[in-house]
Amino acid sequence: MIMYCWFGEMLSEKASGVGEAAYASAWYNGDPSARRSLLLVLRQGQRGFVLTAGFIPVTMRTLQQVYAHEPRLNLPYSQLLHIEPSSS
Repeated sequence: MIMYCWFGEMLSEKASGVGEAAYASAWYNGDPSARRSLLLVLRQGQRGFVLTAGFIPVTMRTLQQVYAHEPRLNLPYSQLLHIEPSSS
């Protein structure tokens, strides 16, 4: 889970750089078709990008929330193997 959340976080960061790079380009010198295309990239960059699994964002924030609500996940993997299921 850590790897997925880390990867999702990195994708979000890199995606935000795409809009910034498009803005920093000489878009105003391009033909109208190219400017319209870059406008779409700029708008998407303003909205941001978040990788999701279904409807759950795959970010480090999500991982922190999972760990906060399930303290057993903070244990090393070897100790998790020895935990008995609760009888509730």
